[in-house]
Amino acid sequence: MIRKRFLVVDDDPDLRGLLQVYLERDGYAVESAGNGREALTKLDHANYDAVLLDNRMPEVNGLAVLSHIRQHHPSLPVVMMTGDQRSQVAAESLAAMGARACLFKPFRRQELQQVLTCWFETAA
Repeated sequence: MIRKRFLVVDDDPDLRGLLQVYLERDGYAVESAGNGREALTKLDHANYDAVLLDNRMPEVNGLAVLSHIRQHHPSLPVVMMTGDQRSQVAAESLAAMGARACLFKPFRRQELQQVLTCWFETAA
């Protein structure tokens, strides 16, 4: 069985590490990026099955990375993550830019697992 490859993008090293542990325990291969610029470089040099993407990051924010993904990797599933419960990020990223979901921090592991199950059960 081929392991699904994830890119986790968040400027919080603790959250990146926690997500990496969760995903690896569930059998996924995981790479991470600490900012949007690093994520863009990784996306241009490797193939991923999904991206977990924080919205608020220094230099290049999550919506800019999502826009790049839609232009260069249009079928790549992306889940946005945000700590701003009042944010319009969820509506903007889901409707206009094609993110599969938006998780509001802090989210539970079960919420993440539910989103991933939906991705790969409906993937072509």
